[in-house]
Amino acid sequence: MTVCLFEGQGAQRTGMGAKLLDKYQDYVKQANDILGYSLRELILENKDNRLNETLYEQPALYVVECLSYLDYLDKNNNIKPDYVAGHSVGEYAALFAAGVFDFVTGLRLVAHRSKLMADVKHGGMLAIVGLHKDEIESVLDRDGLKNITLASFNTDNEIILSGDEKNLRTAQAIFEPQARLCIKLKVGGPFHSQFMKPVAELFKGYLEDFTLNDPTIPVMSNVTGFPYAGGGDIAKENLVQQIYKPVYWHDVIMYLLIQGENTFHEVEPGGILSNLVRKIIVGTGVDLHIE
Repeated sequence: MTVCLFEGQGAQRTGMGAKLLDKYQDYVKQANDILGYSLRELILENKDNRLNETLYEQPALYVVECLSYLDYLDKNNNIKPDYVAGHSVGEYAALFAAGVFDFVTGLRLVAHRSKLMADVKHGGMLAIVGLHKDEIESVLDRDGLKNITLASFNTDNEIILSGDEKNLRTAQAIFEPQARLCIKLKVGGPFHSQFMKPVAELFKGYLEDFTLNDPTIPVMSNVTGFPYAGGGDIAKENLVQQIYKPVYWHDVIMYLLIQGENTFHEVEPGGILSNLVRKIIVGTGVDLHIE
């Protein structure tokens, strides 16, 4: 069984997918027309570090990951993977791969999503490695940090917190002596938290004008940890909830491992999700191949 993985924010880097931009120039031109700027210039030159800004980062990742998936198909006789899974905004490239929408529709959705999310200020995210969910929740409850959300369960002991800046600073000071690693992420807002609900409602209205197809191959959902139950309104509701609900990445990978022998292929820019898979399988006795 083959699974294609698509990364989320934080995976971007200057020069990512440079060869793909040359290979798929028609797609790049479509993207430039929709975005209103040169994607090539953004990715290859990264002036003013714009590639690390939510507004530019999400569309750039979507385009590179979609092109990388097309390249994967080219190199594998157009044989599709058995499953696709994306982390946060990476789920959009996964949905493109599964035919839920075409390249242009997906980019329009991602561009609008990124604009709405970039408008949310005064918040951030904090990565905690070495503590489990119950331990983190116990500390948050003990210290009255109620405005902090467990935003992403990357592994069973690598969890991302999301919240306002003041509470995150307090949390960082509390967790640093206890955790193996406690670091503020370079993101522009408190993503995957209750602070994003107004954004989700705005995005819901935008989605009404689009038609989403049933997936042609199973797509793993960040929100449930299971495959999408269909396209249409079900897929739309998933994408709305995905903005303010946690990413259950650990559950996603565990579900896939249960399905049988696995080969995980991570598209460009690549690296982060493969490492998470390796951490998740430690101690499970599972033998798999990561490309």
